[in-house]
Amino acid sequence: MNTNTILIIDDEQSVRMSIAAYLEDHEFKVIKAENGRIGLDIFRSRSPDLVLVDPRMPEVGGLDVLSAITRESPETPTIAISGADVISDAVEALHLGAWDYILKPIRDMSVLIHALERSLERARLIRENRLCQHHLEDEVASQTKELNREIAIRKQTEKELARSERKLDSIVRSVPDIIYRLDPGGRFSFVSDTVRKYGYEPEELIGESVFEIVHPDDRDAAQYRINERRTGDRRTRTLEIRLLGKNKASVPFELRVKGIQMNHVFLVEAEGLYDSRNPRADTFLGTQGIARDISLRKQARDRLAEINKCLLNFGSDFRTNIRCLTQTCGRLVRADCAIYNRLNNGMLCAVGHWNLPSDYEIETSPNGHLCYDVIRNEEKDVIVIRNLEQSAYARTDPNVSLYNMKTYASTSVRCRSRAVGSMCVVYQQDVDLSENDKGVIQMIATAIGREEERMRAEAEFRRLATAIEQVAECVIITDPEGVIQYVNPVFVKMTGYERYEAIGKNAHLLKSGEHPPEYFDEMWDIIRNRKMWRGRFVNKKKDGTLYHSEATISPVFDEAGEIVSFVSLQRDISKVVRQEALIRQAQKMEALGTLASGISHDFNNILSAIMGNTELLLLRMPETIPGREKLVSIQKASHRAKDLVRQILAFSRKAEQKPVHIQLIVREALKLLTASLPSLIEIREQITSEPCMVMADPTQIHQVMMNLCTNAHHAMREKGGVIEVSLSLTDVNAVKPSVPPVPEPGLWVCLSVRDTGHGIPPATLEKIFDPYFTTKKKGVGTGLGLAVVHGIIQSHGGSISVDSEMGKGTVFHVFLPGIRGVAPPEIRSPESESLPTATHERILLVDDEEMLLDLGRDTLEDMGYEVVTQSRPENALKIFQEDPNAFDLVITDMTMPRMTGDVLAGEMMRIRPDIPVILCTGFSELTNQEKANAMGIRGFLMKPYDIRELIKTIQNALIKEKA
Repeated sequence: MNTNTILIIDDEQSVRMSIAAYLEDHEFKVIKAENGRIGLDIFRSRSPDLVLVDPRMPEVGGLDVLSAITRESPETPTIAISGADVISDAVEALHLGAWDYILKPIRDMSVLIHALERSLERARLIRENRLCQHHLEDEVASQTKELNREIAIRKQTEKELARSERKLDSIVRSVPDIIYRLDPGGRFSFVSDTVRKYGYEPEELIGESVFEIVHPDDRDAAQYRINERRTGDRRTRTLEIRLLGKNKASVPFELRVKGIQMNHVFLVEAEGLYDSRNPRADTFLGTQGIARDISLRKQARDRLAEINKCLLNFGSDFRTNIRCLTQTCGRLVRADCAIYNRLNNGMLCAVGHWNLPSDYEIETSPNGHLCYDVIRNEEKDVIVIRNLEQSAYARTDPNVSLYNMKTYASTSVRCRSRAVGSMCVVYQQDVDLSENDKGVIQMIATAIGREEERMRAEAEFRRLATAIEQVAECVIITDPEGVIQYVNPVFVKMTGYERYEAIGKNAHLLKSGEHPPEYFDEMWDIIRNRKMWRGRFVNKKKDGTLYHSEATISPVFDEAGEIVSFVSLQRDISKVVRQEALIRQAQKMEALGTLASGISHDFNNILSAIMGNTELLLLRMPETIPGREKLVSIQKASHRAKDLVRQILAFSRKAEQKPVHIQLIVREALKLLTASLPSLIEIREQITSEPCMVMADPTQIHQVMMNLCTNAHHAMREKGGVIEVSLSLTDVNAVKPSVPPVPEPGLWVCLSVRDTGHGIPPATLEKIFDPYFTTKKKGVGTGLGLAVVHGIIQSHGGSISVDSEMGKGTVFHVFLPGIRGVAPPEIRSPESESLPTATHERILLVDDEEMLLDLGRDTLEDMGYEVVTQSRPENALKIFQEDPNAFDLVITDMTMPRMTGDVLAGEMMRIRPDIPVILCTGFSELTNQEKANAMGIRGFLMKPYDIRELIKTIQNALIKEKA
């Protein structure tokens, strides 16, 4: 059993553990220490049989440990375990008394066992030798034999040391760097074989000054740094100098120098040599280090600096920038010429070139050319074609033979992931390009590609900017916080703000206050969630006026997908909004008209019965009979109901219009108003003397005047005031009127009604023309007055507007199309005429309402007519067919089941063409006075009608028949 104790001192745990495990497997006792200090303590306390120590460790170094062990116990065997890249440590360890050394990593542990056994054996022999000295007389023969054996062992050890030294020499020879050692005078004491690469033999440099092979321009710097003799962390780490080859050509080198402490001369990497622990000038032994060839790295760095210089000098002209890059590429790779060819509209164009022959075609057809194939194949790597004169391109590319091209190198220039050109260099001799040269071509091609992208991007930007500047919409670009960064000219025109007034300000400057905060909160939520917002704004111009805009707001993202700005497109839709309001108003009127048409027929039938029976009773009843006044009240109420129905029907039917002298209607209305208004209200009129002729229904124009003036009276009835009515003739061809709305060119009659009342609030102004909208108390007014006015004016092809100021009053402006001519004489009201006298004709009365049949029969019989009634139109037609000449006149309702009145009249007139027919209706979109006349019908009555209207129409129809 092996009883030897081995102390392993190594700061690398893996090394300690692996060696310990191996030795324990071979039955050695092992003690481990992770640094020199602990190792010395264990050595002194445990006295191991052998010490394995790493020369390089923190705190107490391995060399110091060796020195201490040798000094304290020279008979204890020590073996240095040194890294392969620091062979100098092994040499130094041997100088300090190490018995042997082993290089890490230990690939064959048997070598370690062999070294241990050899050293232990040697130690044992040394111990035995010491014992033998005490017993020399008795043991001479035996000791001599043992001595001879020791000599043999030492010889073997020396052989192994020689082998190790040869191995170390082999390592030094294989290192690509120059390993050197200088004496204190800066002369070579050792230099590795690597210097042969630069024309020197190591032997010829020994004893020569290092500064003889340093470039003259670098000698001062090299001498200063070497003479500093620094050690440890303060050593010179990197000094770049140029060394002269034997042919005196300069080669860039990177020189590393550092110093180390030692008692004896030794070789260590990059440290100064001293013969004491404390570096002093009197103990300085020299300098050693490594010189590494960095020629290629220096070349690459200088080339990169040239390219950067070119890039830093870029201007705004793309062609100049590309020419600079092309020239830089050609110079750096030492080509005969360099070209950047771009494919433009099917032609190969030399956009950038350097050192081209004067007769070289700048633009040519691409077919067969080297560069075209590079572009077409979208070559991403640099391709090199040598011996061009022997290639297929000698036949297809005329430039090969024309300019004696031998070597061609090129790669594609890519823009937006597509090959758009080629960057190429050409040599007139056979050249084997290095990877460094290819890298330069690739970098230049990439830089040109970036310029191509920038050129296209700027061209697109200019087109976009021009489009934005000239687009019809307002364009606003803001940052993510809403601060305006750009506005186009339409913005200036739309808002009144100049660009310098808006840029840098928040878009809030356009806020009008018309939208609640929630409106903008919702908008910001949408666009900040990376979506487009679409909607409308009511904005405020610089002068304070409001305008409507239709807008879209979209987020703009950067390459990382972050929102960098918002772009808003806006269109002024103020006119559209006004038009939409007019359309909505017209739709409201149309809806009310539809309602009116639905109820007016039945309502007028009922009203006809009330009015007719009341009037019939009044005719039959003497004026002295009590209760007559009640019938008069019923009659008045019926007429008021009739007027209300007429107002409703104004929404849905176009009244009969004829040329009228509007001054007469206005004056007649003012006359009625003057008599009915209280004395607190003053009426002023400004009516032009020029004839103001319009195509109109006089009754409806009279109604417009009465409604407008009645509204004016209601606005001033508490405090009184002035109603000012003006009427003028305006020729828009000559001059535009000073009041809105501005009509189309032509002759217009302008009627204005102004009051000095309390005014109308802005919120109310938008609704005043709505049917049934009223601000009056319950029971005062119907809410139809202004709605009726609006419908009447529109039916006459005119327009109406209102302007109001709180506390000052309101003015309505009405424009009606004017005509040139003379108004017809005014027709006297039927109420002023006496009741006509009947002539006893026989009348067929047809109506599906029984109460109207009874009323009609009673009324006509009282007037002296003979009446036959029929509630079913098909039965009436049958009676007429049996004896067409039995009747002098037919009166029929229009709307009846199974057969309408116009169809019944047509059938009767087909049987007897000369039969007079009167058509009555409560309301019908299917017929009117014109349609009835066109059918040959002699009379047309709108329900409800009074007895005078009925008798007058009957007499007119009979007169026409007799004529």
